Amino acid sequence: MFMRKLSTGTHWIWSGDEALELLEYFAIAVTIVVVAVPEGLPLAVTLSLAFAMKKMMNDKALVRHLAACETMGSATTICSDKTGTLTTNHMTVVKSCICMNVQDVANKGSSLQSEIPESALKLLIQSIFNNTGGEVVVNKHGKTEILGTPTETAILELGLSLGGNFQEERKSYKVIKVEPFNSTKKRMGVVIELPEGGSLRAHTKGASEIVLAACDKVVNSSGEVVPLDEESIKYLNVTINEFANEALRTLCLAYMDLENGFSPDEAIPASGFTCVGIVGIKDPVRPGVKESVELCRRAGITVRMVTGDNINTAKAIARECGILTDDGIAIEGPVFREKSQEELLELIPKIQVQPQSPPKKKSVWFLVSFGF
Repeated sequence: MFMRKLSTGTHWIWSGDEALELLEYFAIAVTIVVVAVPEGLPLAVTLSLAFAMKKMMNDKALVRHLAACETMGSATTICSDKTGTLTTNHMTVVKSCICMNVQDVANKGSSLQSEIPESALKLLIQSIFNNTGGEVVVNKHGKTEILGTPTETAILELGLSLGGNFQEERKSYKVIKVEPFNSTKKRMGVVIELPEGGSLRAHTKGASEIVLAACDKVVNSSGEVVPLDEESIKYLNVTINEFANEALRTLCLAYMDLENGFSPDEAIPASGFTCVGIVGIKDPVRPGVKESVELCRRAGITVRMVTGDNINTAKAIARECGILTDDGIAIEGPVFREKSQEELLELIPKIQVQPQSPPKKKSVWFLVSFGF
């Protein structure tokens, strides 16, 4: 009607009947909207979410419930683990401090073997191949294959590069007791029976700062066992921090001769060990992680790292990923949990990295309850 009057130049002149006709058209349009929108809107939303789900599947993200797409769209904080999430989970030993000597292991191969005293090398290989949850097998193609966690695989690769033979080592010693790794103790241990006289020896490995604290002796550069004095402790702690600052996970390997006997019902001693060496394990950051973190930040999403690793290792990798910024802070899990609610309210907006947080402690209830 309006277009007809516009073409005749009478669009400024409306009679009463024409106005009523226009009002009738408007009422019909409103009626159609009122009827159609409630029926069509759920379908439109469902189709939109289904389209989003299909796009996410192209990125290898499976969404089982369509509502999860909407929930993810409202996310303001992502708390991510480190190993296998931000990193590739393919680990290799790249540095070591064996017999108090720091060495670059990467691409060094068997030449490292000649630089370690024979007695210490025997202890190291004995520890690597007996105190492990992994296996070295020969596959159907006749090639050596390592089975186990990425950490165990890295350590076993080091043992093989040092000239060790997994099968021979396992046949040479009888295992008396095994204490698997757990996130509370942050170490694992084994007691073996030596073929010479049937004496017993305990091996342990785990988080460097924890295992080193359980040592009172160390194998020096000559392969001799000497007391672990303050100067040696300081040197090893500095080495651990240097490795960690290079984004390396550090593990300490130690042993103890059980001269007073041992029963399988007993726990492996918690102290009195001799430190053999410390290894630094590299777990590279996944390609594209830094770009993804920056994309989240531009979208208003805060990315935080929550990991069980050493604080220096966590900070180094967080910087590499772009998570830890100049104005952000890193706070260890045990320290965080001791803070009052008032202190947490002030700290949480600045926290970007929380290391030394075992799986059972990775809770975000405080973030949720206070709207972060």
